[in-house]
Amino acid sequence: MDQPVADIRQRSAVLLIAGVVLIGFVVRCLAAQGGLWTDEAWSLVYAQQAGDALGVLTRINHDNNHHLNSWWLQLVGPEAPPMLMRGLSIVTSSITIWIAALIGLRRNRITGLITAALFALSPIMVIYGSEARGYAPMMLALMIMIWRIGIWLDNQVAPKPTLLLALCALLGSLAHLTMLPAVVMLGLWVFLAGVQRYGIVQSARVTADVLGPALAIAILCLSAVIITATRSETGLQVGGYISFEWSLFGGALAELLTLTSGVGYAAQASIYAIIAIVAIGLAILITTWQMPVERKWFYTVLILTMPVAVAVFNPGNSQYARYYLPSAIAILFIIAEWIGHFAISQTRARVGMMAILTGILGLALVQNYQLIASQRGHPERALVAIMRAAPKGAGITISLERAHATLRVAALRQHYPLRISQAKCNTAGFHFALRSATEAPLPMLRSCGPSMRLIAFSNAIGPSGESWSLYQRQALPRPIAAVSSAPSRQ
Repeated sequence: MDQPVADIRQRSAVLLIAGVVLIGFVVRCLAAQGGLWTDEAWSLVYAQQAGDALGVLTRINHDNNHHLNSWWLQLVGPEAPPMLMRGLSIVTSSITIWIAALIGLRRNRITGLITAALFALSPIMVIYGSEARGYAPMMLALMIMIWRIGIWLDNQVAPKPTLLLALCALLGSLAHLTMLPAVVMLGLWVFLAGVQRYGIVQSARVTADVLGPALAIAILCLSAVIITATRSETGLQVGGYISFEWSLFGGALAELLTLTSGVGYAAQASIYAIIAIVAIGLAILITTWQMPVERKWFYTVLILTMPVAVAVFNPGNSQYARYYLPSAIAILFIIAEWIGHFAISQTRARVGMMAILTGILGLALVQNYQLIASQRGHPERALVAIMRAAPKGAGITISLERAHATLRVAALRQHYPLRISQAKCNTAGFHFALRSATEAPLPMLRSCGPSMRLIAFSNAIGPSGESWSLYQRQALPRPIAAVSSAPSRQ
């Protein structure tokens, strides 16, 4: 191919990828609308209680403290628009799309563009790329490490990226402490990829040389958090702990797969069938596909390490799909590489591959539309209903303590005097109840004194958000109206 033609095609690919990144950015901005939901609101409360940047490191002894996110929330302040509070995640997640495209471009232009599209629209990337927490910056750090390690593995005469990897490990750990197992996975990938080249001993030395500092930094960050917490008056606090259950674990993996692929929630009726089919399919692809051993180990390690470790050791809180995000990253890469490979190498398969890609992206758009419409339950709208009924202030009870920060932040932003209590029996005029999106809101609520009736409700879509119901005592009658109603999970 003539060099001018190749240059033109390369520039066209870069422009197309830039357009895809812009689309991903817009989708994340749309998904970042609505008030802060439970975990985000608590993050803001803790960040404000810490007082200053140093306090984020020394005074917040809670697992919901994602340091970079806490600093960002302190910077923008509690009265900033919700989208600005989520700005760190939006920007870092959008940059992640570009890094993913660079990794895909190392295969070919088509794969680069497909990779960018998948990372831009995959619901799980949109969800965690548009909430005020630390997962998005952690994933960006991880993706940069993957990118640079991949380049080095393909050309090991180049300088080792040790310093860059250590810096990424530091930033990733400050974003979220799950960076530590991610660094361990990268080390396992580099070690296994090197065994065939150098043997076990030399591969271990090379791995320690390249990723040893990064691993040490990740361990130090985790150790610092634990030591600081244990020396505090409260000790290390955890928002909630649920013992391991196979059904919850299976549900998390199914949610991971459906949100990564964009299939949505309809497929969760056959959780274990999905897991089995996808696992078998990935095993066949990885073992039979003609690809370098480095990439085979990359997919194998990132997809399987965390789920296998959880299945073996049965830790608590295994029901959250967000803890398996490295698996989601690898799944998106293998889908992009698979479609890109066959779309280029086999003309007859091109139409079929494009049809598969169109189906995946179309389903992802539907899922993202539902996420945007639900606005994570938009709990601030509950406060709007309260303010209409009691403009000068009100008292409200909550069903669960974790709902306290949600209403507290909403009231703070509106400068509204709201008295919040978890008492089961008092004279408060309102009651705020968290519930599952699959549960219909009760039209009436029996409580101490006069009954309460439903005046507003909202359903959240996906793992980021809360569904809620708002009740008002009969003594303060208002017509029932859904302040925000989004499609329930099927």
